[in-house]
Amino acid sequence: MHEFLPAKQILHRRHIERIAACEVCGAERETIRHVLLECTMAKVFWEHTKKLAGVKLPHPHQDTWARDLLLAKVCSRREAAVIMCGMWALWMARNRRRHGERPIPVQQAVFWARDTAFDLWQILHSKNGNQPARDVLRWKPPEIDWMKCNVDGAYYPVDGSDAIGLVLRDHRGAFAGTRARWQNHSLDALSMEAQAAKEGIEFALEKGARNLILATDCQELVKLWELGVCQRSLISPILADIQQRSRSSDGFVLLFEGRLCNRVAHQCTKLVSSSSLVEEWPCPPPELHDLLAADCKNFVIP
Repeated sequence: MHEFLPAKQILHRRHIERIAACEVCGAERETIRHVLLECTMAKVFWEHTKKLAGVKLPHPHQDTWARDLLLAKVCSRREAAVIMCGMWALWMARNRRRHGERPIPVQQAVFWARDTAFDLWQILHSKNGNQPARDVLRWKPPEIDWMKCNVDGAYYPVDGSDAIGLVLRDHRGAFAGTRARWQNHSLDALSMEAQAAKEGIEFALEKGARNLILATDCQELVKLWELGVCQRSLISPILADIQQRSRSSDGFVLLFEGRLCNRVAHQCTKLVSSSSLVEEWPCPPPELHDLLAADCKNFVIP
């Protein structure tokens, strides 16, 4: 509203940028509105937001769009919250491109905006000040026509062994399968988490998933994934394999979820040992019943 975001048109007017044109779509002026609403990248983002988050971008007035959105005059307050978080994601993606960094994939940015808006809404509108933390830290189902595979690994540095666990569920939270595997030798914890992600996408594709969210509680793994070809870590071959396999799906997102959201997959790692190397269950094993039920308590089935 006060033109604090340094879009090129603003910098050009202040004699900082030589030209005001948008570097993405070639528009004559890169204004704040252009970046957030009108650019080619913005239009793709809002199309995915409508499809994946169920929020449609309204047609705000040319001059009062920011104020109208802030005051929720053009949509509901909940939709405005998602849209504003989406605009923040668009602006950060714009900055990453400007600085030569690899932007976050559009689908992942949409999921981030949706989940962030929802979590902030829960915090601000909770009747009990101590309740939000428990509400926010919960498993979230994927959108309709998507599957979600939570993966985790337990690394034991004493002998270098590890265990991998994964669980696949649909948008209703319905169980679609789980697998656990024991390994007597592993390089380190990060390699083990990457291997868990690789087995997760393999398992989901075997089960017929066409649109997949792969969720892990390893932030380092997600950061390396977002860097893409720019990173040269030891797990690069595994990430390249995941990228190759993801091309077999219609949609794919690798994202971070906290340990409390990933507890079913974590529990799976405890179901195997050196004497029981690989286990797969078409129906939930008894050890997972309570955790699976608890994950489904806090969301409304569409």
